[in-house]
Amino acid sequence: QTMSELYEKSLRKLELDQVLELLAECAGSREGKAACRNLRPTSDLEDVQMLIDNADEDFKPVLYLAAFGGMRRGEIVALKQEDISRDMCTIFVHADIVREGNKWVYKPFPKNAQNGTIQLPKFVIDALPVTDGYVFTPNPTIISHKYARLRDKLGLPYNFHSLRHFAASFRSDLGIPTKYIEEVGAMNVMFKIDGEIITPALTGSILPGI
Repeated sequence: QTMSELYEKSLRKLELDQVLELLAECAGSREGKAACRNLRPTSDLEDVQMLIDNADEDFKPVLYLAAFGGMRRGEIVALKQEDISRDMCTIFVHADIVREGNKWVYKPFPKNAQNGTIQLPKFVIDALPVTDGYVFTPNPTIISHKYARLRDKLGLPYNFHSLRHFAASFRSDLGIPTKYIEEVGAMNVMFKIDGEIITPALTGSILPGI
């Protein structure tokens, strides 16, 4: 399957129209119902594809890990070769790169935190560089700067974290249980209303202004 076909399948799996219809039923006016039905996630097929198509070759694996694995920038740069199982197409996420004082420090997650093994498509694993230690330069700021330049060049409003939300639909399409997706933390959904980015609380509350 091509990357575009995978994107399209993952978006269909999200069943966004049904979710928006449920929101519309809670709206108290005709205008509110229409607003609910017209909501769209911040990172959609065309935007993610555009980012990947226009990224430098050495930055594409970073976008893959965010868009398909739901990984944060600190988790991405904390990735080491020993965390990758190329035969099994999995990545073990168990550490972060954080700033302490004036330097970046490798910090394993606390023992009571949920570490995660992420299953990824083979083309993502194959794109990861082979190195002696860290897969990428262990500095999250580098990702932020590269992404910001790419985003601004393409005229997109989304920050790097938005790619994690796109990852939820892709994982669902791979047959990964919803419980696992929620544990990894990529199930939050963000919408754009009149140019403003809104993240509705997943507790039954209604979106602001609806």
